[in-house]
Amino acid sequence: MYSKGMKKTTIVLNEELLDKAKGALGTRGVKDTVDSALHQAVALQARRSFVRAMTAGETDLLDPEVTKRAWGA
Repeated sequence: MYSKGMKKTTIVLNEELLDKAKGALGTRGVKDTVDSALHQAVALQARRSFVRAMTAGETDLLDPEVTKRAWGA
């Protein structure tokens, strides 16, 4: 029924916030909007982690793997 790693659930959403998120993310449906928002949150955390490592001098910007991690890929 669902792909591996998928979970069906019921949540209560703020419809005004959902509409704003749809506009910001360029999505149409609730599922697409929530999925996109989750991906954005994970990518944001990866970028924050990268910036912390960069400011601590723990990164080499010439290393492709370092740059890849910065974008959450």
